[in-house]
Amino acid sequence: MNIKYSPLITVIVPVYNSEPYLSKCIDSILIQTFTNFELLIIDDGSTDRSANICDDYAMKDNRIKIYHKRNEGVSSARNLGLDKAEGKWIAFVDSDDYIKNSYLKDLYDSIDSTSLLIIQGITYLLGNKQSERILDLGNYCVTGENLVKAFSIKKLHKCGYVYSKLYNKNIINLNKIRFDNNIHMGEDQIFMLQYIFKIDVIKFIAGSNYYYQTFTGGLSSSYASYESEYKWYSLFSNFIIEINKRKKSDDNLESLYTISSEQLMRCIFALYNPKHKKSKKERLKSLKGLKDSEISLVKKYFKTEIKSQNFARKLLIQKKFYFFDIYYCFYFNLRSLIHRIC
Repeated sequence: MNIKYSPLITVIVPVYNSEPYLSKCIDSILIQTFTNFELLIIDDGSTDRSANICDDYAMKDNRIKIYHKRNEGVSSARNLGLDKAEGKWIAFVDSDDYIKNSYLKDLYDSIDSTSLLIIQGITYLLGNKQSERILDLGNYCVTGENLVKAFSIKKLHKCGYVYSKLYNKNIINLNKIRFDNNIHMGEDQIFMLQYIFKIDVIKFIAGSNYYYQTFTGGLSSSYASYESEYKWYSLFSNFIIEINKRKKSDDNLESLYTISSEQLMRCIFALYNPKHKKSKKERLKSLKGLKDSEISLVKKYFKTEIKSQNFARKLLIQKKFYFFDIYYCFYFNLRSLIHRIC
């Protein structure tokens, strides 16, 4: 009689043209000391040998399931993984990264009766020389009543990466939380915020078992568009409203407003991003469309020691949008020229 395999954790790996790194990634998952998992590899229309590598691995280990689909982006690939997941908990790994063999065990062993989101730090591998920068968050727990501390103390907004976390599948499915297919940068931060809206406890654990490679041209290197940045800003603004409803009287929300002002400036900065640069007409329309409350947010909370950004801030506060546009166009062109020379 065949006994149905019931994994505790589903590991979702989206793949697109990751041939040079894929074997190392999959091998690092298969040697986990925690073995009760399924591995869903979503081939998002790869044009190199990635699909063949995936199929070869599926022949060797019955915990692996491969899904081939047309190329629609990492959000679509992760969503397919969520649709197919059978585990009670969800973990993500990107195909150009790899993990320590205790990655799943440390995450799973940290689950208790209340925690519905486990977050661990990561190890950044910088450049081809593979120098490391370690982000270790330590052991810390926050409840829905003091989520502000997760942002002010643990800089949760900087931990928006989808990997190095353990999500509860019931929370995801009951609330129909999915990655936005129209957002191609910051989609994991948006996913995390939507998830946090629905839970009461976040647990940070010490360690950095996830190795994030920054030199690749795959999933880990792309630019944010204005739409992506603004979606994150809008969600974070709604998050502050939600916190206001249930905050304790001694909560200081200044750190959240500061984060919100920084994200708003990132939205504006994205209008001039070389990869997603808008036309002059579109840029000015977005600038003129800023609400008075958003201008006030920048005026009160956006602080920077970078002279170029300070000057831009002053132009924005004074609503000198044409001069702001000319200044930032010049600024980006100068940066591009210096980059080409160097």
